[in-house]
Amino acid sequence: MAFSLFQLYTAAFGTFEQSIQRSVHLAFGLALLGLTYPLRRRGAGTAEAPPLRDWAFALLGALASLYVVLQHDRLTTRISMVTPLETLDLAAGVILTLVVLEACRRAVGAGLALVAVGFILYGFVGWLIPGRFGHPGFAFDQLVEVVFLSSEGIFGIPLGVSATYAFLFIVFGGFLMRLGLMSFFADLALALAGATSGGPAKVAIVCSALFGTISGSGIANAITTGSFTVPLMVRVGYKPHFAAGVESAASMGGNIMPPVMGAAAFIMADFLGVPYQQVAVAAIIPAVLYFFGAGAMVHFEALKQGIPRIPRAELPPLGRVLRERAYLVIPVAGLIYFLWSGRSAIFAGFWATMLTVPVSYLRRETRITPRKIVDALEWGALTALPVVTACAVVGVILGIVAQTGVGVKMASAILTLAHGNMFLTLVFAMLASLLLGTGLPTTPTYIITAALTAPALVKFGLPPLAAHFFVFYYGILADITPPTAIAPYALSAIARSDPNRTCWAACLVALSGFIVPFVFAYEPAMLDPLMAWPGTTAYRVASVTLSAVLGVLMLSAALIGWLRSRATPLERLLLLVGAVALITPGLVTDLVGGSMLALVLGLQAWRGRSRP
Repeated sequence: MAFSLFQLYTAAFGTFEQSIQRSVHLAFGLALLGLTYPLRRRGAGTAEAPPLRDWAFALLGALASLYVVLQHDRLTTRISMVTPLETLDLAAGVILTLVVLEACRRAVGAGLALVAVGFILYGFVGWLIPGRFGHPGFAFDQLVEVVFLSSEGIFGIPLGVSATYAFLFIVFGGFLMRLGLMSFFADLALALAGATSGGPAKVAIVCSALFGTISGSGIANAITTGSFTVPLMVRVGYKPHFAAGVESAASMGGNIMPPVMGAAAFIMADFLGVPYQQVAVAAIIPAVLYFFGAGAMVHFEALKQGIPRIPRAELPPLGRVLRERAYLVIPVAGLIYFLWSGRSAIFAGFWATMLTVPVSYLRRETRITPRKIVDALEWGALTALPVVTACAVVGVILGIVAQTGVGVKMASAILTLAHGNMFLTLVFAMLASLLLGTGLPTTPTYIITAALTAPALVKFGLPPLAAHFFVFYYGILADITPPTAIAPYALSAIARSDPNRTCWAACLVALSGFIVPFVFAYEPAMLDPLMAWPGTTAYRVASVTLSAVLGVLMLSAALIGWLRSRATPLERLLLLVGAVALITPGLVTDLVGGSMLALVLGLQAWRGRSRP
């Protein structure tokens, strides 16, 4: 509660000086994490009192973090990389680095911690590496300063985002869940899509899209919505691995669905130096295309398998759902209003959170009582712990990347391999992003790819926002691609399905997500629906969006093998060729793709009429 209240206080009355805000934030996070994530067992919460070793870990983390506050005057007046560090500075830096790495291992997993250790070793022994990726190396005290005291280390931009926007929106999500908004979204999705072909799968997609607007966490989305959508899909006839794959793919869309897109989107705004509103607006069309593609996949699969619809009598009436609980979206509407009226994300997040309490009293059954407020504050702090530690650890990585110049070298290597070809540059950037995201949560994946991969795209000529969105998308998709597909593996336990088959099903359903980034890389107008950039016109936005919609539709039909009816091998080939043509921006390619779609529709109509 104290952690959440501290964050709410600074949101309401103004944050402290940058280094103080971040160090207190990290001190809270490490202390709480040490007591709730035991050394020998990963997972938050335990019924037993924490052992002495965990108390010592929590105390060390808190004191090492607060060292920056206690020595604030001296540390802020010294000359960086010139004034020698004192022995106590070195000790505090080493202790904090070790504690942060261990905290990451406990809360996020060993993968990210090992990546950070690898970068630290690279900082030490880079002088031994021949060729492009070598560097002069750092002395021990220089490396400690880079990691501990520089503005690009542990206390860098990622932790700054966690200490301001990200934590605040996590708490906001906690209040919305206690308001009952998740239940409203579930019933709304059932009322809207339950009676259509493949209704349960579409319910999963609609519910995940709605929940994604407020959660910004793919894994939280998957576990929360999957607990009821996966059994529902299995009950009506979907195979367990496909049901879990649908929910995995839909849940990952939570990271790209405005207005709340998780910590990575706020970090993107800081990296690019643009308002968060601009990032949220840019995400609208790609997010809609992503969910449209997933919906098309399950629609055609339902028609192909003959999966029955849910009887209307078993579904909640749409009118009643809206009449009784539509008021629950008022806090979300307030958040959007504050953001779009030019208020800061901190202001919008704080007042939207405060708005949940009076709104809850509009009906007796949704009231947020003092007990629920306590629960929301506790839940927010505990849920934020993996984000806090991940942001601190990727700060270590960013500090070393900035000092060694490895990001520029990586960009140069990608451009050299591509030989000036845009398509190859995009493919190499995609593969690098998927590889760097293996086994890592979305936020650290984006930060690492933004430092190592996005510069190559910017250097090639893509607008910075398009370049960062490109690697952001593939960082998200890394969570459903093998070998470490976090979301499918988690949901396969709910569906009792084979994890590998679940993983491949998720990749199939999310295929539009692999295609859409190439579309906006070739035609960045897709990211400018409000036409705020020079040269963007309504025609460009509409044409690229329409062609992408038809392309995604044809791609889904080709892969599933169904359009109006079962597709023959020739029709599937025509659909695939037409999809590629439509997804590639250009008038000629659009005409080719549209002709292919018309031809397949004509063939299927003729075949249907010719049947006896």
